[in-house]
Amino acid sequence: YAVILAFDVKIERDSQELADSLGVRIFSAEIIYHLFDAFTKYREDYKKQKQDEF
Repeated sequence: YAVILAFDVKIERDSQELADSLGVRIFSAEIIYHLFDAFTKYREDYKKQKQDEF
């Protein structure tokens, strides 16, 4: 999987569209703990999904 962690920055529309087309997930937050929590939840859900596939 591919992700971008964006802390306290604006994500331009073109960048978001490119990431979407490439299958890259962008996490953006103004508070570092929120960014960490969102990514951690995504990672756990992703692992569970992959385990369920097997």
